Amino acid sequence: MQSGKATAGDSGKIQITTGISELAESGIISLSTGEATGTTQDSGALLIGTGKATGSSGAISITGGTGKGGNGGALTLTAGGVTDSTSHEGGDVTISSGSSEKSSSGAITIGSPDAGDAADAVSGAITLSTGKGGTDTSGGSSGSITLST
Repeated sequence: MQSGKATAGDSGKIQITTGISELAESGIISLSTGEATGTTQDSGALLIGTGKATGSSGAISITGGTGKGGNGGALTLTAGGVTDSTSHEGGDVTISSGSSEKSSSGAITIGSPDAGDAADAVSGAITLSTGKGGTDTSGGSSGSITLST
């Protein structure tokens, strides 16, 4: 699927949405690669990106929905896990700001917004944690948390 080419103006828009529902959920959009079922075959990657630009490059925004009669939508990023193997590690999660050849790199902000105006409202917590080390007799270590400038 691809939008059209433009020599002047925007190149087009591709929008994938589910329909409006008045009595139930509005639907699900699921993007995934197929399962690789061979002995040691890899599944495909899912790539989301914007194109290069001679001006500002496009932004990527992933947002959970806003709830009115219930909670807001959650956002979960989880790297791939490994089952039935003692020699392969789970996938890493990397969050990096953009670089600049001539100026400042981008900032990374992790925060929880102010709580609502209810008397018992609490601003959301921020937790950094690592898992326990291995449980066999060699006693693996827990991961570390490093803050540096």
